[in-house]
Amino acid sequence: MPTVPTTSAKAARQDKKKGEKAWIETDYCSGCEACVDICPVDCILTVQRPIAPPWYNEKVCVIDVTRCTGCRLCWEICPWDCIVMVSQDEIEEVLPLAQTQRAKQAAETVVAGETVS
Repeated sequence: MPTVPTTSAKAARQDKKKGEKAWIETDYCSGCEACVDICPVDCILTVQRPIAPPWYNEKVCVIDVTRCTGCRLCWEICPWDCIVMVSQDEIEEVLPLAQTQRAKQAAETVVAGETVS
């Protein structure tokens, strides 16, 4: 006999909005890579923390939103709750700002005499 989904399972499926993608709040990411290990499409990368100078060896995880399927596995497993699900509109608004911030930080690091990788 087939089982009937529980109310919480139904709510979880209904709560998953079409087109949502995962986004990592890098200020809270510890770089533990739990999300990297569970991602079924390998869209999560480990990179140097954006606000740290290049010689600082602290890593964080970032998501390639163009490859993210919105499966929520990373969101469920993150021990630091730093992964949020965002709409495509929010991504299109935030992504250029994040890229601009990264470029500015890289330029400031070069001015300070460090090399940027």
